Amino acid sequence: MTINQAQLKELQHKFAEVSGSDRKINSTEFQQTLNLKEPYFVNRIFAMFNHDNNDHIDYQEFLDSVEKLTSGTDEEKLEFAFCLHDKNGNGCIDRGELWELIAASLDEQDIRLPTGQIAELVDIFMQKADTNLNGEICFDEFKKMLENSPNLQRYMTVSPVTWLKPRQSQRTSVSWQKQWKSQKARLSNSLKNNWVKVAFLGIYIAINLLLVFNATNHYAQESLPIQIARACGAAINFNGALILIPVTRNLMMKLRKTPINYYLPIDEHLELHKIAGYVMFSLAIIHTFAHFAHYSTLEITLLQSLSARKSYLVLPPGWTGITLLIIFTLMVLTSLDFVRQKGYFDLFKIVHWGSILWLGLMLVHGENFWKWALIPIPLFMIDQTVRLFKSSKATQVVNATLFGSHRESKSDSSDSDNVLGLEVARPASFDYYPSDYVYVQCPAISQWEWHPFTISSAPEQRQILSLHIRSAGKWTRYLYKHFHNQQQQGIQKGCPKQDFGVKIHLDGPYGTPSFHVFKAKYAMLVASGIGVTPFASILQSILRRKKIGLLNSSLQKVHFYWVNRDQKSFEWFIKLLQEIEAEDTDNLFDIHLYVTGLNMISSTLYIARDLRYQQTQVDLMTGLKRQTNIGRPNWEEVFQALKVEHNSQKVDVFYCGGSPELSKTLKKLSNQYSYIYRRENF
Repeated sequence: MTINQAQLKELQHKFAEVSGSDRKINSTEFQQTLNLKEPYFVNRIFAMFNHDNNDHIDYQEFLDSVEKLTSGTDEEKLEFAFCLHDKNGNGCIDRGELWELIAASLDEQDIRLPTGQIAELVDIFMQKADTNLNGEICFDEFKKMLENSPNLQRYMTVSPVTWLKPRQSQRTSVSWQKQWKSQKARLSNSLKNNWVKVAFLGIYIAINLLLVFNATNHYAQESLPIQIARACGAAINFNGALILIPVTRNLMMKLRKTPINYYLPIDEHLELHKIAGYVMFSLAIIHTFAHFAHYSTLEITLLQSLSARKSYLVLPPGWTGITLLIIFTLMVLTSLDFVRQKGYFDLFKIVHWGSILWLGLMLVHGENFWKWALIPIPLFMIDQTVRLFKSSKATQVVNATLFGSHRESKSDSSDSDNVLGLEVARPASFDYYPSDYVYVQCPAISQWEWHPFTISSAPEQRQILSLHIRSAGKWTRYLYKHFHNQQQQGIQKGCPKQDFGVKIHLDGPYGTPSFHVFKAKYAMLVASGIGVTPFASILQSILRRKKIGLLNSSLQKVHFYWVNRDQKSFEWFIKLLQEIEAEDTDNLFDIHLYVTGLNMISSTLYIARDLRYQQTQVDLMTGLKRQTNIGRPNWEEVFQALKVEHNSQKVDVFYCGGSPELSKTLKKLSNQYSYIYRRENF
C-alpha cells in the first residue's frame, strides 16, 4: 500500500488538528487520533512511533512512521506487527505477551471468551509458530508461519495508518466505449426488471401533465399567474387524493397477496407516497407564489390588497391555503431522513397526524378536491379504524434479552449497538407471514408513540412472537433501559427470570417485499446489522416447514449473507443459524457471515482463530461449521459465483439494512445480472 500526496496532506491535517500549535501529541491525544480504547495498543503503538523515547511524538516522527508503514515493504510491516507483540523488546514473543495481546484484541472488539478458550488460542498459535519448541517465537519463526498462508500474512500487513486515512474508492480505467456498452446493458436490464414501476411512473407523470395542460387551457383568458396557480391546483387535487392510497396499509397487505401485485408497484407503496408528497409540496409552493404574483399585478399594492376587508386571505380559499402550506411544510420537514434517523420519529408521527386537519382544509380550499377524494378518503378512514380496532387489545412481554456491550452494567447507555430481544404473548387472532412487521406501543414508555419493527420469529410459533429492537432513538433507548432496570431489580431480589408484566399494543401485521422469497427459485438474502430480522423470520419459517414436510415452495437454494461491524452482533440469532446448519441435510441453505472491523490490532486474534478452525473445523465465535469471513464481501465476485452456480438463471435478491451504499451496489449488480432486486422499506 502506497500513500499519495492527497492522502499525505490529509494525514498532515489530522496531525495538525490533534497536536495544536506545538505540533506535538502525547499518548492521550494519540489515542484520540487512532480512536482506540485499549491502553495496551495505545501504549505499544505510541512507543513505536516515539523514536526518541520522550513523552510526545513530534511532527517528523509521525511522518517518518507513516512513510514506513505505508510505503514500506511487507517485511517492514511484519516487523512492526512483531514489535507490537514484543512488549519487553527482547526480540522474542513469549506466551505471556501473546496472551496479553489476544486478550486486549478481544476487549477492543467487546468479545467475551472464557479463559479456557483464550488459553486454547494461545496454545494453537505457539504450536504453529514455535518450531524450535523453546517457548518463544523469534521474528524468523513469526515470518515463516505467515509465509505458509498468504491470507494470514495479509492480516498482519494491514497498516494502522488506515485508521487515519479517509477511504478512497478504487477505480480502474475503462474506455468510454466499454462504459457506454455497460451502462446501456444495465439500463436495459433495469427497465426489464422494473417495468411495472416504470410504467406506473409514466402514467403518473402523464396524468399530472394532462391536468396541468387542461387547466391552463381552461383559464387561457386569465393572467399568466392565475393560469399557473390553477394548473398547479388541478395537479394538487389529484396528488392529494393519490397520496392516501399507499398508506392504507391493510389494503396494501391484501393486494400484495393477489395477482394485482404483478401489475402495480405495491412493494414500493411508501416510495410512491413520498413521491406524491414531494410533487404536491413543490406544486403548492408554486401555486402560492403564483397567487401572490397575481396580486402584484393589480392596481392597488400587494399590501393594500392583502389588508382589504374582502382580501383573498380572509376568505376561505385564502386562509385555508396559507394554513395548508404551513401544515404541509411541517410534514415534509419532519419526514426528512436526517430527522427520523436522529431519533425524532415521534416528532414525525405527531406532525403527520396533521394530515387529518389537512384533508379537512383541502375539502374547503379546493372546490374540486372532493371529486378526487371521494374514494381515497373513505378507504383511508376505514384503514385507520381497522388499525385502531386491531391495536386496542393489549398483550404482554413474557421474556426480554439484552444484547450489547452495555447489557451488564450501564443502564443509561445510548449506545446504538444495544439490542433488546422481546418475546411477546401472541394474540389468538394475530396471523402473520414471515418478514411482516408491526407497530408497537408500550404504555410504560409512552401513551401515544407507535414505532414499526419487523417480527423476527416464524409464524409457525403459535404461542409467542419475537421482536429485536436496536437502540437507535429516544423511545428505543428508554425501552431498553426499562427492561434493563427490571432485570437488575429481579437479580437483586434473586429472581432473574421474573414475570415482566409489561403491556404492549400491536398494530399489524403488515407485509413487506421479502414475502416474495417463497415464490423464488433461488433467493439471495443480504442483511446488514439489525436488518437481519425479516430474514430471521423467513429462515425460521423455512426450517420449520421443512421439518414438518410443508415446504410447498419453489425454493431450491437460499443464499444468506449477514454483514456486521463486529463479531458480538451475531449473538442475536446465532442459535437459529446453528439449528439451520444442523438440520440442513439437503443443502438448501448457504450461510455467509462477515465481520468488517479488521485492522492490525485484531490480526493476531484472527490468525489464532484461523489456526483453530483448521484443527477443529468449527468457527470460534459462532460455533458454525462455516467460518466467519473477515472484511466486506466482494459483491462482484459473489454475483459472478451465483451466475455460475445457477447457470445464469434468475436469482431474486432481497436486502434489509441501514446502508444506502450497499443497497445501491446490490441494485446495480442485480440490474447488471438481470436479477430481481427488492429492499425492505417501511
